[in-house]
Amino acid sequence: MPPSRKSAGPKRLRESHVRPRHVSNAAPNAGPPSCACPLERHFLALDAVGWRVVEIRPPVSRDEGALWRVAITRVDLVASMTATASDPDVALAELVRYASADGREQG
Repeated sequence: MPPSRKSAGPKRLRESHVRPRHVSNAAPNAGPPSCACPLERHFLALDAVGWRVVEIRPPVSRDEGALWRVAITRVDLVASMTATASDPDVALAELVRYASADGREQG
């Protein structure tokens, strides 16, 4: 059986061409990816104003129609809000709007 044709060069040389490709994506100062999921953007927006998503529930039966239920709670657990919509993104967007208004009133 012939010996392996794997590069026998020093490991540092092999790492040098790989490092920029991986480190640039993992940089701590890098912002969120430009194609971030809308749900993720809503989670981050809620977190920024002191609210947390506690429930995202899909429609369970036909009696409910095709509505998703989304619930959020303020970090200090003093208030909570719930929204229903045909798409969880729409419900979260509505909750972000109300939570943002709540944050402006307190500040």
